[in-house]
Amino acid sequence: MKTALAVVVLVLSLVQPAFAQQDEAGARRAIAAVQEAIKQRPDDPTLYFFLARLEAEAGDAGATVAALAKVAELGDGFLPARELGFAKVWDDAKFQEVRARLESRLPRLDYAPIAFELEDSGLVPEGFAYDAASHDFFMGSIAKGKIVRIVDRVAYINHDIDDAVRAGVISVNDLPSSPIAILGESGQRRIDALIHDLVEHSAQEGDVVQGARIGGAMAELRSFMFKCVYLGPAATREHSKIELVVRTLFDHFCAHPELIPDSIPPGDLARRVTDHLAGMTDRYCIHAFEALTVPVAFAP
Repeated sequence: MKTALAVVVLVLSLVQPAFAQQDEAGARRAIAAVQEAIKQRPDDPTLYFFLARLEAEAGDAGATVAALAKVAELGDGFLPARELGFAKVWDDAKFQEVRARLESRLPRLDYAPIAFELEDSGLVPEGFAYDAASHDFFMGSIAKGKIVRIVDRVAYINHDIDDAVRAGVISVNDLPSSPIAILGESGQRRIDALIHDLVEHSAQEGDVVQGARIGGAMAELRSFMFKCVYLGPAATREHSKIELVVRTLFDHFCAHPELIPDSIPPGDLARRVTDHLAGMTDRYCIHAFEALTVPVAFAP
């Protein structure tokens, strides 16, 4: 593990400057570093993909095609983009041929809902991680040399407050007075304040950031929501019911794999069932459970 980590750190330290600076000498050093890393990890398609990008930056179509051929041999999920380092070899016929092979092997996930939409196509997601403490997702982007926190707090926290009030889980008077005084008493006012703060401070900093005052108020409001709504008694009472629903559907589809849609990629049965369940909306999931457990004569 330490050796692999050292290889990744070495490659990142040389590859990222080469991408950013378009320096021929730096690019050659990066190519040599990746080639050395491949000697230690000869079955790593990610390293071959970075090698292909570096060779493309250098204008070597033959070497780019050879590296991408190894990518196609070793892994799936890779696709060169013109604006992300492959412009110099884009019109090469053999490059387009191997690119088409890679594209044809991309997993088709049309059965799954959209989880994230990224405005910056240049991020090129390399991996995702979830932090249970903050309930945030983190995305790594080697192409941009940074880790991005993916959040939709502005929308979901205000909608969740409205939903919790309508459901009687909390009342408007339960909301903490300090952040409400800063952000506003209505959902519309809070969203307006949060968006204006985000736009203004992001324009000043050149990155997506919040101001300290508004950000602090939002953090306090989120803490309240986790304590009283997301992890509160009303939510935890539903945990056993949710487990029953998911477990029932999981066991059913494991027993009847022929019911799994063809759009789910082949592979381990438990993995396919999990992917199928993950693609369901809440409403569809509950409907499927009711179809299995509620007699037709008594179904609503």
